Amino acid sequence: MKREMIGRSIQDYMELIGSLLIDQFNERYKEFDSDRFKKEADERFVERDWVYKIGDYFKDLAYYETPCPERGPQGHNDICIPSKDFIIEVKYARNFKAASGRRSSSTVWQQYQDDFDWLCDSLKDKKLKGKRTFVIIWCNSVDSFGQIMQLGTKSGCQPTVNTTKIV
Repeated sequence: MKREMIGRSIQDYMELIGSLLIDQFNERYKEFDSDRFKKEADERFVERDWVYKIGDYFKDLAYYETPCPERGPQGHNDICIPSKDFIIEVKYARNFKAASGRRSSSTVWQQYQDDFDWLCDSLKDKKLKGKRTFVIIWCNSVDSFGQIMQLGTKSGCQPTVNTTKIV
């Protein structure tokens, strides 16, 4: 019996893939304490690992590092699924060494801005809605994305939300 996900958006696929990856990691790292997990996340994985983990669910349909002329001569897309017209951009937010030498899970938005702008520009074309996504992976011992990404208009414990960072 053939079962297809006809007419499904990229969100449907990414919710499933994300849930599976989270479950695998929860199982794999359930015995790790917070410090050991941070060390593992920092030293074992790079962005490319996540690109392949996500693309693997699409099997032979996935192409990696495909040219993207609208992003300039060196522009590329991380994962392209031509048969579904899906494009997936992936960023891995790893812990960084702060100036003090301590590891920090916080990062600034600026390094993600180009991919975010690409997504916003893509979504202006109504035909591409549900076919493009920008995925940020973080393997940290934090409870929410806001603990690692500054999404406010300025720093501080309760900054005003910067609406230019919301799609």
